[in-house]
Amino acid sequence: MDIFERYHALTDENKWEEALPIIQEIIDMNPEITTSWFNYGVCLQALKKYDMAAGAFQQAYFRTDFSGGDENEINLGDAAQFRMCYNLLQAGMHNELFGIFKHMIEQDPENLDVILSIDDFKPLFEEKPFSDLLPKH
Repeated sequence: MDIFERYHALTDENKWEEALPIIQEIIDMNPEITTSWFNYGVCLQALKKYDMAAGAFQQAYFRTDFSGGDENEINLGDAAQFRMCYNLLQAGMHNELFGIFKHMIEQDPENLDVILSIDDFKPLFEEKPFSDLLPKH
């Protein structure tokens, strides 16, 4: 069984503590692989290490090639961005989350609708500074 199979076998059994050093070793072998960073984030999220998980998902997002037209790559990048935001929320890192939401909305105003469609994020927009991101009527 190779290192990737060992990692997946452990995660299939929810043995996250045992899987963590293996995914770290996989990243050390080639830190440019988007999927490895994503899987590292999944492992950390399962262990409730939300701040570290957010960082891992951020690394996955930054390594995503959105210009290549590969739908799987784009979907992975989108999932990494969502999980990064979710883990920032869980870690109570609201300033960082605000900055990301602000950037997302500046890039494409329709992203606000996407963000607000996620129940976990809706309550944030009832107070400042998140409410400042809502359109002025």
